[in-house]
Amino acid sequence: MIAGLARDAKREAEAANERRVLALAGDRDRGIDAAYTAIEAIGGERNGASTAVVSTREGFRFEEHRPRNADELLGGTREVVVLDCHERFVPNALGRCVGAVDGGGLLILLTPTLDDWPGIRDRFDESLAVPPYGVDDVTGRFRERFVGTLRAHPGIAVVSLGADGPEGDVLDRDGLTGGAAVAEGARAGSEPGAGPTVPPNATFPAAAYEACLTVDQARAVRAFESLATPGNAVVVEADRG
Repeated sequence: MIAGLARDAKREAEAANERRVLALAGDRDRGIDAAYTAIEAIGGERNGASTAVVSTREGFRFEEHRPRNADELLGGTREVVVLDCHERFVPNALGRCVGAVDGGGLLILLTPTLDDWPGIRDRFDESLAVPPYGVDDVTGRFRERFVGTLRAHPGIAVVSLGADGPEGDVLDRDGLTGGAAVAEGARAGSEPGAGPTVPPNATFPAAAYEACLTVDQARAVRAFESLATPGNAVVVEADRG
């Protein structure tokens, strides 16, 4: 299952020139084994120079970095980046790993069981606990929000790893976007005049949507319409450049 899932995610990522994420949740050793399976499935073994692992552990046969030194990834991109979120989950390392994955590449996350993760405290939490507070006073809000993102955001596949081996692995979601992003990527440049349509019951003028060049832009404009209702907020993210 892991191999096929990785190949599907990589194929879609390359077609859309976007990143895809594979989250492997469960036992750490099982996650490392599953990550190797995914890397082998997409040919990362043959191109080890374009594969990096960020972990507190050592001994991988790929480029290695520690979470506190994840900034060493910056300035270049890799086809595959593996981030081990066990023992020391550093939010800044997550951001740096995402930025180091090339378009068409794959980010592989090794995480504890998602239901348990928000309540886990690790070495990073210990660094946040300033006397008179202890590690138990550090909240898990970031992990809670991140788990929600893993479970809901397009392009993120989640596998719950079986404790006794691959036979017990459960696919929570495949993360595939259904071809919308792929179709948009294929259309770009080949149909200069093609663009998203005006959604039904739009509040904004049609011209606002007609000015959009991509479906993502139109989706962002649509989201801004919610600001007409008090109490709403919108966060817009954009690719670098």
